[in-house]
Amino acid sequence: MPEPNRPYYPPRAPWYAPAREAGYAALAATRVQKIPTPGNIGLGAFVLGLFLPGFAFVLHRRPKIGTALVAIWPILFTLGLAFLGESVGNLFLGLAISLHATSIVHLISPWLRELGAPQRILASFAAVAGLIVFAYLPLQELTYHKLFTPIVTDQGSVVVRPTRNPEGVRRGTWIVHQTTGRSGWGVVRVHEGISFAPVLALPGDTVVFTRAAVRVNGTDLPRQNDMPTEGSMVVPEGHWFVWPRLHVAVNTAGVDAETVRGVMLSQSSVPFANLRGIPFSRWFHRQQVLTTSP
Repeated sequence: MPEPNRPYYPPRAPWYAPAREAGYAALAATRVQKIPTPGNIGLGAFVLGLFLPGFAFVLHRRPKIGTALVAIWPILFTLGLAFLGESVGNLFLGLAISLHATSIVHLISPWLRELGAPQRILASFAAVAGLIVFAYLPLQELTYHKLFTPIVTDQGSVVVRPTRNPEGVRRGTWIVHQTTGRSGWGVVRVHEGISFAPVLALPGDTVVFTRAAVRVNGTDLPRQNDMPTEGSMVVPEGHWFVWPRLHVAVNTAGVDAETVRGVMLSQSSVPFANLRGIPFSRWFHRQQVLTTSP
């Protein structure tokens, strides 16, 4: 049975059609689509090739190599973070950056083929330098100042969370803190810098020095190097008792032990304002448990 004639109604435009058309018009006005790209791969693909290591090989018709490199880069970068501060971590991060640089050079290879050999080498170096200067160095600065930073200590590499908030500090917590430069002991002078040591006592705690131990609120703790053998003190408000770990690298001839103890004791009250960081209790696979022994 033949179907009756029915009028044809074209599909209605979606509700967001005016915004879509305005976006297309704005994009056409900027002429962004006419910006030349290597191999005419399209601006969006070019930008993705810049930021996704290995994707350039996919764009230039080497999908197997590109897919493998896209999968390998995050593995290398993650391993570099896991071993941050160690030689093997630097190796993994270096390989990740090298892979990204190789991908960018391959991305612009259609342009490079049009240049002579010297210009090609210079352009490749410029691309790699631009990647490091404008991507990885700012990323490192951001992470080291806001998220995490590795430091080398006498107990190995430790990853620290930068912070100035004292609320997370307890007895036994290791902290990175600013040291105050002081002089006035004749030939002994303490220079301003950064130190890493455990908090032994909190504000209001009573610290008693003996020949066998240092007693905090009645609890004996191991003595630290150059601690006084007698006397006591109450930790002032807004301060922690942190025995400094100063490495003497000058000739100490003529400096008696009592003077050294006085210098160390003068550095042991650390203001809250001097806090610069607290180590993570765990960093990926490694437990960052530190000891308070000297």
